Amino acid sequence: MIINLIATPRNLSTSLMYSFAQRSDTAVIDEPLFGVFLQHSDAYRPSRVETTRIWPKGLPQALQWIEDEHTRSPHVFLKNMASHHHGISWEYLLGCVNVFLIRHPSLSIPSFRKQVEHPTIDDIGLHQQHALYSYLREQGRKPLVISSVDLLQDPQSYLSRLCRHIGLPWDEAMLRWPAGPRPEDGPWAKYWYHSVHASTGWGAPRSTATDISPDWQDLYEACMVPYTHLSNFLL
Repeated sequence: MIINLIATPRNLSTSLMYSFAQRSDTAVIDEPLFGVFLQHSDAYRPSRVETTRIWPKGLPQALQWIEDEHTRSPHVFLKNMASHHHGISWEYLLGCVNVFLIRHPSLSIPSFRKQVEHPTIDDIGLHQQHALYSYLREQGRKPLVISSVDLLQDPQSYLSRLCRHIGLPWDEAMLRWPAGPRPEDGPWAKYWYHSVHASTGWGAPRSTATDISPDWQDLYEACMVPYTHLSNFLL
């Protein structure tokens, strides 16, 4: 099974990747499409040089990497960003169990702005998430939608439900991981993964009280449209 997590930035996606990495039956790949995205985009990312040097630059190479991992492991967990699907064929999604991870824009946008000062709606990726979700529904699939906020409320219960829905047995090991970097980390980890590297498992729920700054009000309102629609399909 290939489990394809389609997330937006600053959304606990790395923690979820670390969680699945603790399973003995699952390999994980950190953002296999990032290099492909950078080849076709001039979007600013602090890790552009490192990523384009060592990550697959074409979709066939990225998909071959995934297939190679699948030959070695019964299951492969992909951590993907929705925005990385721009300009590529979405057909590969039909061979995956797709899970959409959403987070309220009032939480994700200010977190992302710590690294990219002036994000665009394409950077946040909620519109792309919605488009990918709609594509899969049009193809007769029923992808899952999960919430990072709900996940933090009760990690064991929520993760066990997620495993049940995708057809995996529950594994207690998913609740904890060793502190520090992991060999699966992409070359952007030094810019983005400080918090998860300091963690050893799922922590307490985070505050949801975030003021909406006037300078990103338009971006926030635009992101709320796809976020609200996807929220209707939460697990």
